Amino acid sequence: MLKNLQPIVAASEKVAAKVSRTVAAGRFPLILGGDHSIAIGTLAGISRHYANLGVIWYDAHGDLNTPETTPSGNIHGMPLAASMGLGHPALTGIGGYVGKVKAENIVMIGIRDLDPGERLLIAERKIRVYTADDVSRLGIARVIAETVDYLSARCDGVHLSFDLDGIDPLEVPGVGTPVAGGISYSDSLAALVLLHQSGIITSAEFVEVNPLLDRDDRTVSAALALAGALFGEEVDSEGTCWPAVATSSVTASAAKR
Repeated sequence: MLKNLQPIVAASEKVAAKVSRTVAAGRFPLILGGDHSIAIGTLAGISRHYANLGVIWYDAHGDLNTPETTPSGNIHGMPLAASMGLGHPALTGIGGYVGKVKAENIVMIGIRDLDPGERLLIAERKIRVYTADDVSRLGIARVIAETVDYLSARCDGVHLSFDLDGIDPLEVPGVGTPVAGGISYSDSLAALVLLHQSGIITSAEFVEVNPLLDRDDRTVSAALALAGALFGEEVDSEGTCWPAVATSSVTASAAKR
């Protein structure tokens, strides 16, 4: 049984409509959310404006479960599968159509906690994955360079879906589903700088910031710096960005469960 299905469907439809209007107006959608279920609405609103949308899924988790494979019933473990057209029809049909992103247009970065059904789906659909260990072994610069080359060759737009639990929880503790051994904050910040320089990102969302679980506002501050880096703000040795993102350049939408 899926938890909180109807409230999430209602919120997702609202987010999809708002994001779609933002894209249609020629503006960059920046979505700030709670758990990663918000991506169901985000991708529904964005994908209709692109023939071949690419997705960078920066996360500790695959979020590729379906009602048949989920061990918990939590919809925040399903948004990428639902966006691929897999799962409950109330979720796959958000925005009035099914199939927002193709498996071959997805790159996952930071993954280190997958359920058996997710592993099988990744293998069957040949989804490109860089685990946190891959990032450590290859270096973040190479991972981002390969991601940019891969997606820019096949996609007419690229959405960044950034879950703060992709970063090691020792550095960003204010997330709902922490997993040890994540990508470092400094590497994550470098990734956002490199993505800004690439010019391929056409929309973005940042999720899983929970101030109630944070310590000394570390996760909130990290999220702000990461978003700033994506928009080209300068980063100092402490990982602080400035100036603030101009409010006229972005639109933020938030959904609550």
